[in-house]
Amino acid sequence: MRLSEKFKRVSRGIGSGVLALSLSAGLAGVAHAYTFDPDGTFGTTGDLNISALDWGPSSFLALGGVTAINNFNATSDTCPALSNCSFDVITHAKLVGITSATTGNNLIPGTFTGDTPTFEMTMVARFSENVTKVDGNTASFTVDTSKAMYVEIYFDTTPDAVAVSGSGFTDGRLILKGTLLLNSDGTFAVTSFSPTVALDQAVGDGNINDYCPGVDPCAAGAGQQSVTGNGDQGNLTVGGLTIDGTFFKQALASFGLQFANASLNLPFVTVDPSDCFADYAAATGSGTAITGTNTSDCDTLHVDDVMSAQTTGGGFRPFIGPVNGILIAGVNNTDFMAQTDFNSPLTAAAVVPEPASFLLLGAGLLGMGGYARRRNRKSK
Repeated sequence: MRLSEKFKRVSRGIGSGVLALSLSAGLAGVAHAYTFDPDGTFGTTGDLNISALDWGPSSFLALGGVTAINNFNATSDTCPALSNCSFDVITHAKLVGITSATTGNNLIPGTFTGDTPTFEMTMVARFSENVTKVDGNTASFTVDTSKAMYVEIYFDTTPDAVAVSGSGFTDGRLILKGTLLLNSDGTFAVTSFSPTVALDQAVGDGNINDYCPGVDPCAAGAGQQSVTGNGDQGNLTVGGLTIDGTFFKQALASFGLQFANASLNLPFVTVDPSDCFADYAAATGSGTAITGTNTSDCDTLHVDDVMSAQTTGGGFRPFIGPVNGILIAGVNNTDFMAQTDFNSPLTAAAVVPEPASFLLLGAGLLGMGGYARRRNRKSK
């Protein structure tokens, strides 16, 4: 028998099995990919095969963080129920890139780039943490999963998010909402209490220090000061997801806030510290267009002066005192803030094969079984 004829006979026996298995392998190869359209029905970018959303550097505010650490120390590390050793974290960020699932390269759709972008995507989040340990100048904390939290992503055809004022992060169209959070641990270590440094050392907006009254640059020790330090926050896995299907094209098994290697830093060197953080947004479901004024939003006004001089209405104003990170008796400095950076890995929900797929796989396995039995008989 010619080799070509033998190949044809063999292929008839195992062909359907190879087809079924190659189909499965193809699906497995893209298991961690997610189909995402960054401008939905508002642009022409179309579907992208991605693995993560990349958010730009931003601010991390620990509401009551200084107080919680001080209370933990005051209770000899036991923190009984009547002591407040917990704090809320609020953060916001703007999308700066999208990670390709096939190449790992950063994709930036054209509508998000240039001097006058036509779209923007922003994220806001809030969750609670408990202080678990204070060792010298290092504090450790863990997420309190029993308390309410949220993550929201907005798409806006009028780009207006501004880091220094904290405005424009919760307007536009709500396209993702998460309300559940899994465990995550973090730490922050103060590396120097003295001398203190200027909190704002980012120069991207043309100003060396947006928290210095009068001349810029500030004189040594003038304006808003801060300790120096760094820390980390474990990856946050968000559940309870509701999504807008015109942007997120597949069901989501999970959405994450994955922090960079050094997720918390002082002073701010790549982005301006925010003088305001929006409270829980007005929208209650994905795909909702946000209209009107949310009294919890931040306004656009910023004064080139210390944080305590930012007194206009709306949102949360950081109470960090004259030196961020130091508890001073008689001074309202309950909060703590730092620079942060993170991305959001996306995992598509598993697709349940349809009956036709099961039949195809079954036929393939039967074909392979029949071929194996014939070979065994011939060998005998």
